[in-house]
Amino acid sequence: MTLLLDTLTRATRPAAEDRSGVEIDTNFQVCRKMQSRPVLIYGTLSAVSLLALVLTRDRTRTNEVLPLVHRIKVPGYRLCSVRGKTYPAFIQDASSWFNGILLWPLTASQRQIINKYEERGSYRRVETTVALQDVHGNFAYLAVDIYIWDGEALELDPTSPWSIDTWTHKHLDKMLDWYDAEKVQRNDLNDD
Repeated sequence: MTLLLDTLTRATRPAAEDRSGVEIDTNFQVCRKMQSRPVLIYGTLSAVSLLALVLTRDRTRTNEVLPLVHRIKVPGYRLCSVRGKTYPAFIQDASSWFNGILLWPLTASQRQIINKYEERGSYRRVETTVALQDVHGNFAYLAVDIYIWDGEALELDPTSPWSIDTWTHKHLDKMLDWYDAEKVQRNDLNDD
């Protein structure tokens, strides 16, 4: 799997060089120095306010989450709808691209929170090595976790693409309200 650095993200931050000589943006370089393995997120957690709520218990604390994420484009995969659900599945499709996010959790607690959030659906976490390619064609290799579909294939609707924009418009407010209520009732979603 090759992940391409998003040129829009690169344009908004100063560039820096890592030890391998691959030009990367400052946020990516800082994250690479962190000891935790990043997580490729691609569905509902792509909504920054939901990611902030999940990680910090406050949907308005997006400024604390943004330094932990790096937007990427992933070739050879796409998102499809899951029948009767509002979340997507990540499936192979050689002719497709999708926009995802690499998230570097800062703490073991943040990693546990992401695991609990994702494992509530039909996903399982796998580790893979990805090649990050910058706009100059240089590569850096990185071990990442990704939550892949682990449910029944019949549950998928591969003809129905899933879009974060559509999901945000139709479901984000309800999800934020639900998660706010859920975290109050079940403190174990966000153990500190």
